Amino acid sequence: MTRRQLFQNNLRLIRGIADWQSQKAAEMIGVSRQTYSAWENGASNMTRTQYYAARWVLEKAPFDEIKRKIIDDVLRALVDEPEKFTDEQKKNIKEEAKMIASVQKTDISQEFIKHNWAMTVGKIFVAIGGVASAAVFGSLASDIALDMLDSFGDK
Repeated sequence: MTRRQLFQNNLRLIRGIADWQSQKAAEMIGVSRQTYSAWENGASNMTRTQYYAARWVLEKAPFDEIKRKIIDDVLRALVDEPEKFTDEQKKNIKEEAKMIASVQKTDISQEFIKHNWAMTVGKIFVAIGGVASAAVFGSLASDIALDMLDSFGDK
């Protein structure tokens, strides 16, 4: 499968993480909602230009730090470098990303989302990514610990 096909297969998941309605995603990419929906449903295929436009939109979107990290990790594992991950690891990443996409619509805190992602998916990236990934997730875990200490100090 090409990256474009892998991206299209995971488009609904990525949109869920971004917390975008299909209309918003379509407008940002520059296509109709019907075209966008057809991509998500597999009724039509993205052109190379549309794929690059969608990737550019995701790259330039002003996401907060944790949402940016999750989207980048999902793209890396499921689209850009899937050969570096086992099927089980990809399944775990996808399940965790789906959970995060669904809880964004609730009152779950960003700290919970950050913690959950770092603890569940971080282990996978550290295992396949070596020292650089370990440093990123170590930093993320430190941020979580500091955030939690700050929140206790506020009470």
